[in-house]
Amino acid sequence: MSAQGHGPRGLAPRADTRREAPKEGDFNRPIVILSIEKLHHERFHHPDPRVQQRCEIVYLKALGFSHQDIGRIARVSQPTVRRYLEDYQAGGLDKLKEVNVYRPTSELNGHRAAVEEEFKAHPPQTINEAMERIEQLTGLRRSPTQVRTFLKGLGLKRLKVGQIPAKADPAQQAEFLEQKLQPRLEEAQRGQRHVFFVDAAHFVLQPFLGFLWGFARVFIQAPSGRQRLNVLGALHATTRQNVLPPTPCRLVRPPQSLQDFAGPTPTAYTLYSGKS
Repeated sequence: MSAQGHGPRGLAPRADTRREAPKEGDFNRPIVILSIEKLHHERFHHPDPRVQQRCEIVYLKALGFSHQDIGRIARVSQPTVRRYLEDYQAGGLDKLKEVNVYRPTSELNGHRAAVEEEFKAHPPQTINEAMERIEQLTGLRRSPTQVRTFLKGLGLKRLKVGQIPAKADPAQQAEFLEQKLQPRLEEAQRGQRHVFFVDAAHFVLQPFLGFLWGFARVFIQAPSGRQRLNVLGALHATTRQNVLPPTPCRLVRPPQSLQDFAGPTPTAYTLYSGKS
C-alpha cells in the first residue's frame, strides 16, 4: 500500500537536482560596448583565431543579435557566448586578447646546466644510457620520449661518429696542397701532365663507427690505411672525364700502369686518392 503523494512501495519521489541551463533572459548584466570599431578590426586582423572569434561574438552582441543567433553564427554554445561577454564586461578588449595556453614545464629544466656540462664532456650513446645518467645526476627518472625531447631542447643531436687518420698533420696537408697538388694541377691545365682523382677500395682494419648524442660531431683517430689500393675508377682533373681501368691496378710510384688511363702522351702522370 502506498501513501498518497508517494511513489511506488511508499518511497517518496526523489527531488530533481538537475539545474537548467540559464536562459538568455537570466543574463541580466548590461554589456557596454566601448569601442565597436576596435572589435570590428580585431575580429579580422588579430593573429590568433580564438581572439578573432571572441571579438566576433561581442561585436554581434553590440549589433543587437540574440545569444541564440550569435551562437549559431559563430558556431559556439550558449555558455561560451555568455563567458566571452562576461570576460569583455570584466576586462574589456584586453581580456578578450588573453590567450592562456597550458605549457607544462619539465623538472629537468632546473638541471639544464649540470646535464649540459656532463654530456658535453661525455656524450651518451643511447637514450637509455642518457636516462640512467640523468637519473644518477638529478634523481629524476623520465621516459625515453621525455629524455629525447629534453636532449633536443639542449641542442643535442644523434650524430654519427667520424674518423680522421691517426697520423694526420694539418701542416703537412697544407704543404702538400700548396707545393705538390696545386703545381701539378697547373701543369695539367697546360697539357703537360695527367692528374686523376681515383675511387679506390681500401681493405684495411678500421673501427666500427656508431652514433652519439652530442652538441657536435665527434671524430676519433683511426688507422690511415695502407699505401696499396685497388683502383675502381678515376676522374680526370681537367677534362672531368670518368675513366675505368681494364683491370684492377696496384698503385706504384711512379705509376707506370696509368697508361691504361691516359694513353701514350704526355709521359707525366699523377694519381691521387685523397691521401698525401
